[in-house]
Amino acid sequence: MEASDNDIDNGEVVWGRELEGGAEERTSALLSLRKHLAVAPPQQARAALNTLQLAQLFNCLDTADNEQVTTACEVLEMCFSNLSIDFVVKEATENILKSLHHPNSTVRLMAVNEIHREVKANNSLYSLPDYLNIAIAVTKCICDQELKVATKAIEVISTKDWVKHPQIVNEMKLILDDNNASNSCKCYEVVLNIVRESPNRLKDQEIQTFLYRLLSGLKTDDILMQLNVVELLSNLAVTSHGLNFLIENDVLKQLSDMVKTLEGNPLSNLVIPGLMKFFGTIAHKFPTEIYNNYPAIVDSLFNAINTNNTPLLPTALDTLGYVGATIEGKLALGSLGRVFISALPQIGNYLKNSPTELRIRALNCVEYLIDVQTDSNEEGAQIDQRVILMTREWFRELSEKPTSMEVLYNLCKNPFPELRINALKVLAAVVAYQWGEEIVKITPGLVEFLLDRSVEHEKESKHIKYDIVTRLSKSIIFDTNMLLRFKTYIKEGPFYVQGITEVAVEGD
Repeated sequence: MEASDNDIDNGEVVWGRELEGGAEERTSALLSLRKHLAVAPPQQARAALNTLQLAQLFNCLDTADNEQVTTACEVLEMCFSNLSIDFVVKEATENILKSLHHPNSTVRLMAVNEIHREVKANNSLYSLPDYLNIAIAVTKCICDQELKVATKAIEVISTKDWVKHPQIVNEMKLILDDNNASNSCKCYEVVLNIVRESPNRLKDQEIQTFLYRLLSGLKTDDILMQLNVVELLSNLAVTSHGLNFLIENDVLKQLSDMVKTLEGNPLSNLVIPGLMKFFGTIAHKFPTEIYNNYPAIVDSLFNAINTNNTPLLPTALDTLGYVGATIEGKLALGSLGRVFISALPQIGNYLKNSPTELRIRALNCVEYLIDVQTDSNEEGAQIDQRVILMTREWFRELSEKPTSMEVLYNLCKNPFPELRINALKVLAAVVAYQWGEEIVKITPGLVEFLLDRSVEHEKESKHIKYDIVTRLSKSIIFDTNMLLRFKTYIKEGPFYVQGITEVAVEGD
């Protein structure tokens, strides 16, 4: 980066000279340059950079002085953001490659972050075989002990899909052959990221080799390996082509059979939550496929809820709510009949008589089962009549005495903020239906509670209440006076505080 007479002043020229000096001069120059770049407008920043060579800044990384290295990385990142990507690729690639091998993780992170920034802006950059050395170095970074470096390397390789090149394939095989479980999982994560975005890659021999090697981990006696494989496969199973691949290779049947064989096994509480999450992730998108073809996992889920299986219960509640979050999921749950309905009173019991953490999980589950807003992209869209009837029954089934709304109302008044806020979220889901509005109207004290601003102190709870009142203001079941009160509340906003009139009394 060469300076022009119009772009520099004496102070800026000094940076270049001091960067060539001793340790103290370099550190001083870096601190001064960092301060300048932090506040200078882009044009002035670029003018200052015209007085320097990027290589001078990279040379500042060749030291054991951590402060100098950290500052140099910060300055380099500022430089990159002020220079064109094409310029950086042309002028700095060799030094970036060197930085990927640097013993200091801060430098490695700076380098891989810059590569990620560049390929995200222009995916045609760093194409193979021209930049094979960069690709190999980034692939090796998958095994970096600094998680941030490894994570960013995974993103770069997944974006570029360098796995098409034989040498990158060999590098990844070497990582797998090292039998380091953590590094192997990172390697497989790259493959699964690629397949998830590019269905056609499932047909490629090198990708299939990695996938079959991953699937072989399910047949080992290593429980930890099995859990890692299941978690990784969840990312593939949420796509239709990925799910078809798993079905064709009997993976879902194998995992479903594993649930059956684990019944009564001391290890079941360790393994089944992972399997439950896996099938729940699939069922969120393909509920009918799971309910119809893999009854063992459905039985396991409801058994955990109905028997108060403490180790499995939190995961079971989370999974049930996640599955029932969509319209299709609700309809699929409804098709289960009494298998599902009979679990609702037990969930109601958890709302009434459980530790706070479990109550919150139960509230979240109920919110997802009732809520329809998260599944609709159109405000005011008509709700499926079947869903209206089902959710009304589901809510009623939670508790008979006290009623479900009385249970929920009490939770909305709970002094613990997290419990209170999650209860209000359920109430917000309920009032999306006319049947919910009707229950609110007949529940003693509930409307007044919603209009009472003095009882809420958290920003989130005030927002939720405001949304609930907004919904009720559009209802056809309240009289004119109540609707006027709702509209006044809305006009005042969620954070309105009623003023206190002070009367000054003049003393003697």
